[in-house]
Amino acid sequence: AEFYIVFRDSTRPSRCVFYVQDWADNITIDSVSYNPVGSIDTMPPLIRRVDTTVTSWTFQVTDERNIPPQPLPCPTVTPQIESGLQSIELLASAASRNIGLVRLDSLSKDSLRPTLRARFRCFVADPKSDAQGVFEVVDHRGNRSRDSVRYSAPTSIATEDAHRLRSWYDGSSLHVECPDDFPMWRVSITDLTGRVIATDVGTTPHRTIPMNLSCGVYLVVIQSEQTAVSASFVVWH
Repeated sequence: AEFYIVFRDSTRPSRCVFYVQDWADNITIDSVSYNPVGSIDTMPPLIRRVDTTVTSWTFQVTDERNIPPQPLPCPTVTPQIESGLQSIELLASAASRNIGLVRLDSLSKDSLRPTLRARFRCFVADPKSDAQGVFEVVDHRGNRSRDSVRYSAPTSIATEDAHRLRSWYDGSSLHVECPDDFPMWRVSITDLTGRVIATDVGTTPHRTIPMNLSCGVYLVVIQSEQTAVSASFVVWH
């Protein structure tokens, strides 16, 4: 008997494991692999900012510039094939300080199933201090893309008002109180990764913000044009 194995996409590496069985249940297992000839990847990943808050930035990285495969200029017509994302890292140098990075999606190490899209978030570790960071995205062929974020702390930190800031969580809402003479403008509640849970904008010194919080430590940041006050609180059930 004869049979054929056909790979659906001739532009990507492929592998097939098959077996042959007779009526006596004897089984022979074999496999075939295919590697496209001359495929290369010279296009770096594309970084796009999808969300921004006071203390965090969310990015989406794509490695899809060569979908469908793109031919190279003459004299060669070798197709460009995406190799997939390999790493997303914050560069540890003097250019990065007071910034953290967390990957929101995992990256595949399997060349047959490359990761073509992934998200990550950069966040300010301490909102009271300036922050900046440079991060780098690399695909499996070594193509690199870099971007950066920068955060400027408010011009003055009202440490003398911090003890007058009261915040507590009653199980369904967060209550924030400041003195009547404090110019409240924006209230942000973040977790320890810098992810913003909720925001509220206004000028009244007493706020009730409905929200559902799980157990953990959170940070309340109140900002006006010239002043910022922050305080942490713990939620347990």
